[in-house]
Amino acid sequence: MLKQILSGVLMVACAACSHLPFMHKSPAADASSSAASGRQAAVAPAVGDATTTTSPPPTSDPSAPTNAGAGDTDALIAPPTGYETAAAARQSLEARTDVQTHANPQGWWIVEIPTEHRIWAFTPDDHPAHPAAVAREAVNEHGVIRIRMAVLCTASKEACDALVEEFKPLNEEMRKRLQQNL
Repeated sequence: MLKQILSGVLMVACAACSHLPFMHKSPAADASSSAASGRQAAVAPAVGDATTTTSPPPTSDPSAPTNAGAGDTDALIAPPTGYETAAAARQSLEARTDVQTHANPQGWWIVEIPTEHRIWAFTPDDHPAHPAAVAREAVNEHGVIRIRMAVLCTASKEACDALVEEFKPLNEEMRKRLQQNL
């Protein structure tokens, strides 16, 4: 059911904002925002309820990504995307035959992976954070929709932080639309 709702909302969201990708099915806990110059990965906090968890719950998977605490913008975290850089993600995704891709009018390159319920957005060449990638997922946690976002960004801290901030209101808009459709 959530998969069908997500597909419908994605189309509405993309039509409204042109670069609103998201993903579905969360593998790990909430994360907090983090982006810095030379950094290879950042994770933005999940959007959803007033009490966002700031540290991951215990996990039996030792390879699961670790996340910085709330407000800890200087802590390095493991890339939850499986890629070290946006360029590596794009190269790998371009080689896949099970993805759907398109560029929107603003130059964002969008990759949808239907079998994984994931969508990536890669910055256009003229974006201050380029090269960067934003991977998003919508998660239903006990009837509450949350949007989780991972950002691969090696630009300046300011540019990476601005990219995260650019997506926060978009995440909230998408979360509200998904929540209404539950």
